[in-house]
Amino acid sequence: MVRSSRPGDIIKDIERKLERTINSDLDEINKLIKANTPVKSGFAKAQWRKLGQYKLGVSKKMFENTATYIAMVQNMDLSVDLW
Repeated sequence: MVRSSRPGDIIKDIERKLERTINSDLDEINKLIKANTPVKSGFAKAQWRKLGQYKLGVSKKMFENTATYIAMVQNMDLSVDLW
């Protein structure tokens, strides 16, 4: 909780809390992605990575998989229930 009445401090505190919440959600999504990747050898599942931390206002890719055949796996109908 912010102990300030200055609007700038309040906004920064809200932004930090939002970033922490989104990063926590992204960690959960990364776990779901790994859990729902089909396993033959386990290589594709092990290659999922979260790329850094989310920052408000920055647009970037948040997940990647370096397995060369992952595009074929991504094209499969894999529905994930996030809620």
